[in-house]
Amino acid sequence: MSSAGERFGREMSRMSETLGREFEGAGRRLESRYERRFGLAGPFIRALIGWGILVLIILGIQAARTPGGELAYPELGVYLGGNVLLFFGLLILFGYVTYAHRRYRRQAVWVLPLTVAAGITVLSWFASGALSALSDDTGDRGIADAASAGQTFLPVIFIAILILGYIAVFAGSRGSGKGTPIPPELGR
Repeated sequence: MSSAGERFGREMSRMSETLGREFEGAGRRLESRYERRFGLAGPFIRALIGWGILVLIILGIQAARTPGGELAYPELGVYLGGNVLLFFGLLILFGYVTYAHRRYRRQAVWVLPLTVAAGITVLSWFASGALSALSDDTGDRGIADAASAGQTFLPVIFIAILILGYIAVFAGSRGSGKGTPIPPELGR
């Protein structure tokens, strides 16, 4: 029994060393090739490429036709086309928040929950507007109810994500043992 316990302990030690080596270079591997190549302009370039793809998808939705030759989703196409710059702004926001969090983790960790909560709330608002436009196109009352519920719960979504984000930040700062540094003039 004791030899089996020793073998288990050695195996667990080996596995933890392997896992530690994997995580050592994780930050560098998580950087996108755009960030490595273009630095601070990397998230902007990545957002521009993603936005271009989204514009193509929106144009496809706007061009979709029914078998009778009519526009399949006229209201949805107008709504998506009218908010195309919002897409670009959100892609830039999330790109630079991620960039700042990777580069300046200690400083950005306190701003991250607020920006993520704001971004997800804006996305939820946009999704409920798109559902409303889709319900106008299809006449489906269930989709209209989902859009209405989405609009109603926007403040709850923001507050819940914000609270969960700051709980995660506080738990992470307590668990690392590094906490908030205390200036020498204040003492311990």
